[in-house]
Amino acid sequence: MTGRQFEEFLSIYFRKVGYDVALTPQTQDYGADLILRKNGIKTIVQAKRSKKPVSIKAVQEVASAIKHYMADEAIVITNNKFTENAFDLADSNGVELWERENLINFIIRVNKDIKNCFLCLNLD
Repeated sequence: MTGRQFEEFLSIYFRKVGYDVALTPQTQDYGADLILRKNGIKTIVQAKRSKKPVSIKAVQEVASAIKHYMADEAIVITNNKFTENAFDLADSNGVELWERENLINFIIRVNKDIKNCFLCLNLD
């Protein structure tokens, strides 16, 4: 999966839970890959598909993008883990970090909700 495919994958799951989702351009995205809107709250997401733990740079990028996109919240999501410096900077800037475990739990929850929705539609 490429980085862009990871962004598109995330956009599908956020749509499934009711977010309006916009993908930013592949280049010159100002530090955000997705723009989420729900219940009057705008959240920007930096998606990092990586073989190595994600560093402080991803947090710096999304933290600086908050004002550019006039966002209320920011999240960095990875298929891996984050470095300690990334956690420290995220904490001081109010940026939420989703590591692999958070991402897996989100996917499982969304899929379970969809399955339960289909079960309630069963007209047997």
